[in-house]
Amino acid sequence: MATTRPRKRTPKRTPDTSGGIRWLTPDEGRQYFEEQVQKRLGISGDEFLRRLDAGEYQDIPDDPEHWPIIELSMPVDFAR
Repeated sequence: MATTRPRKRTPKRTPDTSGGIRWLTPDEGRQYFEEQVQKRLGISGDEFLRRLDAGEYQDIPDDPEHWPIIELSMPVDFAR
């Protein structure tokens, strides 16, 4: 008769650590966005949004020099 090893119990995950995702409150999201813009471009989040809304970043090329701008345009919803 064949037997199998007992299975290890998987620890229960909490919403804060589930799959490596950390959920942000709206205030934390705005702070995260502001920190990233400051760190990568050296301007405020408000200034980045102003330039984005004015179309200053509309026709930038997809190259390493401009990747920070492209990447920062993705989490804009954190700031609005």
